[in-house]
Amino acid sequence: MKYYLLFITLVVLTLIGCSEEEQDNTVTLQGDSNNWQGELYVEQLSSEEHLNERAEATLTYLGDHADDVHTIKLTTYTNWQERGALERRIDGLSSEGDITNIYGNYGFWYVNDQGFETMIDIEWMEDDDEKRERIGFESIE
Repeated sequence: MKYYLLFITLVVLTLIGCSEEEQDNTVTLQGDSNNWQGELYVEQLSSEEHLNERAEATLTYLGDHADDVHTIKLTTYTNWQERGALERRIDGLSSEGDITNIYGNYGFWYVNDQGFETMIDIEWMEDDDEKRERIGFESIE
């Protein structure tokens, strides 16, 4: 009888362990405009940590005059009313022709999960011309 109980316990524990699916804790969002291509990589972290979400946006300039791009302003926001806009100003592009922006606890995961949209407005100077475009991000999964 002891062995029977031990066997049943082991079977139950094995079934429980096998039934727990590993949850994917990342989502990648992509979008583009006439002159920019964007990728937003979002990672959901353990709820025990102070930082429960980390995100990295990479915006790549697609235009022909990367050397002339300067005075860049990024405005990140969602159409979910409880999130305010975040602004960042950058002098110019990296040597690869892109911009990387890091976010913590902005709520991209929730916004995407609930079907709301994340957008980044990009304003920049190209020589003496002021330009402005918007990238709307969508999940690629």
